[in-house]
Amino acid sequence: MEESPDCSDEAVAREREGEAVVVVALDGLDLLDEAHGPGAVAELVEAVERRLRACSRRGDRIMRVDADHFVMVFSDVSDVEMLRAIATRIHAMLRTDLTAAMTAATVAVAVSVGAALSCLIGETDDVIVRADAAMQVARQNELGRALLSGDEAMAVIG
Repeated sequence: MEESPDCSDEAVAREREGEAVVVVALDGLDLLDEAHGPGAVAELVEAVERRLRACSRRGDRIMRVDADHFVMVFSDVSDVEMLRAIATRIHAMLRTDLTAAMTAATVAVAVSVGAALSCLIGETDDVIVRADAAMQVARQNELGRALLSGDEAMAVIG
């Protein structure tokens, strides 16, 4: 006889405890589209997705949620420093010469990154909202900066 999975609130909380969310936004796609057309935008977004997949591990999830936004959900993130390292790596990997992956693009595309850790915030939806808020602050203050969302503050990490 098979054992039933433990679906208690405590078991679900234990499973989600090390979950983290990173939100990535690309800025400048409209200028790229105007200068080089939708094919160049599609090529750039595909290059970004390949780089994001290279930053992920088995079990992590990557979702494109808009033309210029990705949400990444990482499991087994033990603390803020580990999340900081992940977000910094993603930001650095995307910040470096995205135009090299393209044939004709010369328009600069900026990358803004926000991150949040579930054990500091709570439910997955709340973590996504906080990671997105951190990305929005990064986007508004200085394009291309990565921010980490914690209990009370967001710190620049990249």
